Amino acid sequence: MPEWCQLNTAEFEMYSAMPKNQMVTLARSLQALHTMAIELVPGDFPKRSLLKIIAFEDIDAFVAEFQSDEFIGFMQPSMRQHVLTFGLATHTTHPNQVAYHEYTHYISRSRYDHFIPMWYEEGFAQYLGTLDIRGDRMTVGEVSARRMMRAIRRNAAKWETILNGVPRLDWHQHDYAAHYEFAHAVTHFLHHGQDAAGYPMKDKVQAILKDISTGGRPSEVVLNYAGITQSEFIATLLGHFRKTRPLSYVHEVEAKDLSPIGELTCMSELDARILLATATVRNNPQRALFHIDRGMKIEPDHPMFQVLLSYLPDLDSETPYERTRRALEIDPTNVDGHIRMGDLLSYNCLEVQSAECSSLRNVATRHYRAALRGDPHRVDAAFGLGVSLLKSSRAGDGLNYLKVAYERLPWNARINLFLGEAYMHVGNRRKASVHLKRAILWEIEEAVREQAIALLN
Repeated sequence: MPEWCQLNTAEFEMYSAMPKNQMVTLARSLQALHTMAIELVPGDFPKRSLLKIIAFEDIDAFVAEFQSDEFIGFMQPSMRQHVLTFGLATHTTHPNQVAYHEYTHYISRSRYDHFIPMWYEEGFAQYLGTLDIRGDRMTVGEVSARRMMRAIRRNAAKWETILNGVPRLDWHQHDYAAHYEFAHAVTHFLHHGQDAAGYPMKDKVQAILKDISTGGRPSEVVLNYAGITQSEFIATLLGHFRKTRPLSYVHEVEAKDLSPIGELTCMSELDARILLATATVRNNPQRALFHIDRGMKIEPDHPMFQVLLSYLPDLDSETPYERTRRALEIDPTNVDGHIRMGDLLSYNCLEVQSAECSSLRNVATRHYRAALRGDPHRVDAAFGLGVSLLKSSRAGDGLNYLKVAYERLPWNARINLFLGEAYMHVGNRRKASVHLKRAILWEIEEAVREQAIALLN
């Protein structure tokens, strides 16, 4: 097994088996991207938020781990810790493009306090993926006008469908590839183009996104701010790439503006196996099982392997409950074990009011509290506890914990749903309405949307 190492900055912790000097260079590049991105995305990073990056030295290494050639990187939002995983495109002219693209997803998902449409998030990630660093100068937005115009023409008949669509999202893949280039073209226009009166569109981007997040139809909102009609949109986009010069922004960055990089340390094989098993357990269960088996040869009674096996019931002879119970027998203070047990006990009782479910929720509540005693910053434990208390007719207590989860993931539809429900139970209909409307707008599962609608009515 190659040696995996770790380095820390103020913005993220990075893990990789790539050569150490390459790892440091990548970290510096991502820090530079960070300084530019936060100028284009308003807001602040949530409390207790630190990104975990798992960087593979090339695409082949990534594909070997995840057994998929459909995607070469993903950003997985989480109440525990956002995780960004990718492989470097080492044999291309822009080896860091995937890294920049995925890091931009993290920026967008962390700093916006409202939901942004899929086409903009992907287009913006493509846009910042064009970052080019030469010494202390960064350039972003330089694109092939011919390629952009080709994408515009190819999608001309369905541009409204792209902008107004609500795709079913898989955040392991966020597969929007068929429309990446068109989304990129529209986003480029918003950051570099002009409206019908000659004013820069970049000054209107945040207002556009805010209007969309409150229910505005994206195609109509964009047209309104651009001052053009439906029939003029495609011609306006094409005209933007014909005449816009320069196509890019230039940004100066000095080394002193970047946070220091901590000392690079290398991991034991045991820790590396846990890292990789955790990264692959949802995407590639067979590979996760491989890392678990190898790790258990080193330390058979490590509780984390039992927790990870609880996510692989189809590949395991024991049930998730049995595995999680075993983890807590090995280490009664294990935070991951307590959270997993709380989730297992409460999941099937979410909307069930019975004596049995009441008893299970009480036990789940004890596990979530134990997790928070072990790590007060575990937002997933706070969320689980908040929901369990809410469903146990203790909405006031549950509200406090759901507000903690909301601070971390304000755009999360499920958090808004339960937070809205909690506010409704304590009699604050105004705040309940705000969060339930967000859940209705942002939820992609119809049954959950209907639940939010019923609560609101």
